[in-house]
This record gives sequence, C-alpha cells and structure tokens, in this order.
Amino acid sequence: MGVTIRESFSKRRCAVDLSRLMSLFRCRSLKESIETRDNNYTVVRFFLSASVIFFHAFALSGNKTLHNPTNRFLWPVTDMGGLAVGLFFFLSGLFVSQSYIGDPNIFRFVAKRFLRIFPGLFVCLLVTSILAVLFDDPRHAILHFTSASFYKYITDNARLHLNWFISGIFSNHSYQAINGSIHTLPLEWKMYMIMAAASGLGFLGSRRLIAGTALILIMVALAPPSFTVGANFIFDADYSRSAGALFFLGMLAFSLSRLIYVPWWCAVGLSCAALLTNGTAHIALFYLTAVGWTIYLGEARWLTRLIQPRTDLSYGIYIYGWPIQQIILTIFGRNLGPYQLTLAALPVAAMFAFASWHLIERPAIRVGHGLNRMKEFTLRQPGMPALLTVILLFILCLTALYAAAK
Repeated sequence: MGVTIRESFSKRRCAVDLSRLMSLFRCRSLKESIETRDNNYTVVRFFLSASVIFFHAFALSGNKTLHNPTNRFLWPVTDMGGLAVGLFFFLSGLFVSQSYIGDPNIFRFVAKRFLRIFPGLFVCLLVTSILAVLFDDPRHAILHFTSASFYKYITDNARLHLNWFISGIFSNHSYQAINGSIHTLPLEWKMYMIMAAASGLGFLGSRRLIAGTALILIMVALAPPSFTVGANFIFDADYSRSAGALFFLGMLAFSLSRLIYVPWWCAVGLSCAALLTNGTAHIALFYLTAVGWTIYLGEARWLTRLIQPRTDLSYGIYIYGWPIQQIILTIFGRNLGPYQLTLAALPVAAMFAFASWHLIERPAIRVGHGLNRMKEFTLRQPGMPALLTVILLFILCLTALYAAAK
C-alpha cells in the first residue's frame, strides 16, 4: 500500500511539473502581456538599443575592413539600425497608446511625453558634450567651454533642432557628429503630437476609434509623397515613413491587443513566408515578421523566468551610445575595430543609462504618474508643482545656455 501511495504521489508530482513546464510555453494575448509587469519588453528594448550601438560601431570605426554581418539578411529592405529604430517606434506606439487610454487627457498626455524625453535628453547633451571636450581636446577645454558652438550644440538639440557638431571636436574621426543617435527624437515627438491632435479631435476616445485612426495614419505614412504633400514635413527623413507606419501599427496593435496571439510557430511561419516572397509582399512580410517576433519574445513566459529587469536602460543606452563610442575612439584610437568598440562602449553606455534612469528618467516619470491623480489641470492638484518645477528648470537652463551661445 505504501508503494502504491508513493507511486500515486510521484505521478501527481510529474503531472504538476509537466503542467508548469507547459505553462511556460502557453501563448498569452498581447493584452494580457502588456497589462502586467510579467513580460519581457524591457529586455527586448535593451537588446534593440544594444543593436544600435553595434550597428553604429561599423560606421564610426576607422577600421573599414569589417562589415556588419547582418546586412546579408536584412538588405535591401533595411539594415540593423533601421530595423531596431522601427521596432522602437512600434513599441512606442503600443505603450503610449496604453498610457493614453489609462489617462485620456490631452494636457497630461503631452506633459508625460515631455517628461519622458526632454529631462534625460538635456542631461545627456550637457554631460556628453563636456566629456567630449575633455577627452578630445583637453588642452583647449576652456576655449571650447566658452565658445558659442558648445552652447549652441546643447540648446539646439535640447529643443530638437538637430545640430551635430561642436567646432573642433572629433574633427579627425570618420564622423564628427557628437551624437548621431538623437536624429530619431524629432520624429518621435511628432508622433506624440499627432496623437495629441487626434485626441483633441476626438479620434482616440475608444479602442475602436484608435484602430480606425491608426489604419488611416498607416495609409498616409505609406502613401507616395506626391499624394501626401501636407504630411511631408512630418516624414522628412528617409526612414521616417517606415518608422511612422510602425508607430501607428503599434497603436493598431494596442487597440486589437485582446485578439492578438503570436505563438512561436506563427512567428516561424511569418519568417518562412517572408523568405519565399519578393517585392512589396516581401517588405510587408519582413516587417510583420519582425513585429511578430517582438510580440512573441515580449510575452514569452520562458524568457520571463530567465531574466526580468526592473530598470529600463534602453533610452539611456540609445542616447548615450554614440557619444560614448566617439570618446572611446578618442582614447583607444580611431582604428579600433567595430567588435571591440561595441564591447567597450556597451557597458559604459549602460552605466550612464543606469544613472540616467535612477537620477533623471524615473523621477520624471514619477512626476508624470502624479499627474494621473489630477481630475483637472490645476495648480493645486498633486503632481502639478513638480511638473512646473521641471519645466521651469528646463527653461531656465536652456535660456542660460542660449545666452552663452550668443
């Protein structure tokens, strides 16, 4: 009888273990995965930002004997950097739509988007420009710190008027740009403003309205420029139409999130379909495959059990990556190989991103969360004093630097 009980217990335990194992591979809906912290989108964003550093390493390195090995798989549709940026925009559209539905107030929406981008960007511009001068030309540091070019670089980029250079800095590098990564931020801000405008017109009042609006915006983004002349000022870069379309696709995915399931076999099937097609069908299936794998990896329970970081380093790595790579080339030589440059720059950029998250980004996000308790946008509501303080400090710092640039 004792043997029978032990066998019964052993079988029950095996059944439980098998059930737990199978649950790791059960596919959740997109809605289930994004409404909880039990997902992997922080990990996905980290690898996307790391891939941008790897992509830039081949352009920045003076060693041109090596080529990016991913080009053979992605070209001629896109490249590694373009794909990473596109998927960033997709995830942005997805989660910004979720944020809007959670608090559908146009003023608080714009305030929270401002807090997410500008405080971290401003500190990054200030810190990296100082470091660039100190490492690249320390003997003339005072001259650079008192030059208009130094302050103009910070003030221009802090208001998303792109300015790549500080006169005399990185002049011997393959690219003299202090920070080439920030070129996508104006488009990101434009996407937020489009959502704000759509909200003001009443086009984002429900998931169905978001779906319809997103479909229209996708068609506008993918239409030939000659048909959408009025929108060309939005899509003013070679990557902007595809990135914008992916942002709007993220909005659409959010609105249909309860219906979207992407098991591993579906992602594999999309990959095979992309490989077997060409032309426009291949391009469409290529991006759908990339989005499919992103959603699958974002919700996969087996990956959640392996790693689940709470610190989102992706934005910090993205904006610090390029200037850190430039500084490393200054220290170790311009002919440093792209693989060595990536291995050296990624941990340093992650360190700056960690500091940025804990000292700048997360406090700013908390100010934004404080705005959620506001029924009306009034001075006496929680979060408003902190928001006004951040905006006032930003304006004062920008004004002081702008005066120095004159």
